[in-house]
Amino acid sequence: MRALGMQPAWVSAVGGWARCLLFASVLAAPAAKAQSAAPVAPATQPQSAPTRPQSAPTQPQSAPTQPQSAPTRPQSAPTRPQPSPAVRSQAARASARFPDAPSEIALQLDYVASEGCTGRADLMRRIVAYNPRISLSSAAAAFRVVVRLSATHDGYLAQVRLHADGTDTLRELPGRDCDEVQRAAALVVGVLAENAMTLRSIPPPPASESAPRPMVQRHFEPEPRPQPSASAWIWGGGIQLAADTGLGPDTAFFPRPFVSLSRDVMSLRLGAGVARTVADTEQGRAALSWVLLRAEGCYELRAPGSWLGPCAGLEAGTVAASGSRTREAREETLASYAGVVSARGGWELLGGLALEVEAGVRVPFARHRFFFAEDAEAYEMPGAAFSSAVGLHFRTW
Repeated sequence: MRALGMQPAWVSAVGGWARCLLFASVLAAPAAKAQSAAPVAPATQPQSAPTRPQSAPTQPQSAPTQPQSAPTRPQSAPTRPQPSPAVRSQAARASARFPDAPSEIALQLDYVASEGCTGRADLMRRIVAYNPRISLSSAAAAFRVVVRLSATHDGYLAQVRLHADGTDTLRELPGRDCDEVQRAAALVVGVLAENAMTLRSIPPPPASESAPRPMVQRHFEPEPRPQPSASAWIWGGGIQLAADTGLGPDTAFFPRPFVSLSRDVMSLRLGAGVARTVADTEQGRAALSWVLLRAEGCYELRAPGSWLGPCAGLEAGTVAASGSRTREAREETLASYAGVVSARGGWELLGGLALEVEAGVRVPFARHRFFFAEDAEAYEMPGAAFSSAVGLHFRTW
C-alpha cells in the first residue's frame, strides 16, 4: 500500500501546518503593504510642508497688483467717455478750490437742428464724452442749454445758449458741415457747464463784504472850448455884406473882406470894399465909385459861444465922380474920410467859424456935393448915414 504513496502521520501533519502558514502569508500580504505605506506618509509630509510657507508669501505679492490693474479697466473699455483736456483742467481747478462742489452737473437740453443733422441723442453722447459729469435732468436747479444747428450760405452755424443762475451766455460756432459744428457745440456745452458749476460753487462773501457800497455818480461835461489867453494874439479873417445909406441916393450894397487880430477882450480889424452908386437927374447921370478902407477896434464882452461889444473906427478912401448924358461931362476924384461907431455881436457855429452882425452910424468929415450946374445938383453926402453888415468870421483859436 506504501507503493501507492501512502505517507506517515507526521508527514500529513507537517503538510497541514505548511498550508496554514501559506494561507496566513497570503492574508497578511495586504496588511504588510498597508503597514509599509503608512510610514512613508510621515516621512514625505515633513518634506512638503516647508514648500507651502514658501508659496504662501507669493499671495500677498500678487494681491497689490489688483488695485494697480483696476484703473486700467476704464481705459481699456472703448465705450467709457473721457473728458476733454479743457474740461479736465477746469474740473481740477474747481475741485481744488471748492471741495464741496457737486460731482454731477444736471442739464436740461433743448436741441433744434436742420435737416441732415444727427439727433439729440448723438449730441448728448458727444457732450458726455467731453464731460462725463454732465447728465440730463428736469430739476429746477439744472442748467438749461439750447443748441440750434442751422444751414448758412457757406456751411453750418451752431448757436449754443446757456441759461445759468439768471445769466445767459451765447456762443456761435461756424463750420463746414453739420457734424463739425455739432462736435464743436458739444465741447462748448461741456466747458460752459463746467464753468457755470464752478461759479455756482463759489461761497458767498462774508456779511461785512456783502454790504452795498455807496454809488458815486459822475457827470461828464464836454470840455469847454479853450479861450484865448491874455498874452496871445489870435489871427482871423472873414467877409461881410455891407449896406450904407451915405454913398448915393440909394442904399449901396457891397462886399467887404477883412482880417482881424484879437487879444483877450480886444479885437482889431482892417477891411476894404468897393461900392458903386448912380444919381439920375433931368440934366444927366452922375456915377459915383467908392473905394473904402476901414480900420476899427472893438471891446468884446464874451460868453460861452458868443460875444457882443461896441466898436469905433476910421474909414478912408476915394470917390470918383463922372457925368454922362449931359453936355461937357467931366470926371473928378476926391478923398473921403469918415468916422464909424457901431455895435457888433457874434455866435460860434462850428470850430472857429462864427456868424457876425453889426449896425452903426457913419459920419463923414467932409460932405461932398456933386452937381451939373449951380442949380442942378446930382448928389450931396449927408451929415450922418446908417451902415450895417452881416458876415462870417473865422478865428484860429
